[in-house]
Amino acid sequence: CRYEGLTIALGTATGMTAGPRSVVERCAIKTAGAHAIMAQEGSTVRQCTVEVPGTYGIWLRGAGVMTECTVKGGTTEGIRAGGTGATISHCSVTGANTGIFAGNGATVVENCGVYECTLGIWLNESIARNCVVQGCGAQGFRVGTASTLSGCRAIDNGLSGTYANIW
Repeated sequence: CRYEGLTIALGTATGMTAGPRSVVERCAIKTAGAHAIMAQEGSTVRQCTVEVPGTYGIWLRGAGVMTECTVKGGTTEGIRAGGTGATISHCSVTGANTGIFAGNGATVVENCGVYECTLGIWLNESIARNCVVQGCGAQGFRVGTASTLSGCRAIDNGLSGTYANIW
């Protein structure tokens, strides 16, 4: 399926659920309930904007690509990706509890910015390259098992710039 140029406002449940191998492009979700955008395995999410979402701003479930997306507001996780083969690039998150969570496989997070969150970028079995985390209340980066942090910057974060927690 292809979702292009949609605006969804004032939803109380999931704003949008895209099936496997979908393309979600230039969509805007405002005040969603559980998840603003949930994209299944093999999907591409591009140039989307999410404001004040529920549990997850944008959730890429499994392999897929997310690029040039913006999440603003009080989410549990601004961006969540899990599964081998997921790539998140050129995205930004502001004001979430966890800016970006990348785990459960070889997820790559590159050239992203996270600002004024509680925890910036949390990696587990994933890679972050050339990302910036600034003004977060706790850690800029939380690095878990089998993860790599390369060329990233942690600026003015509360507890620490980088926290390595090997499970």
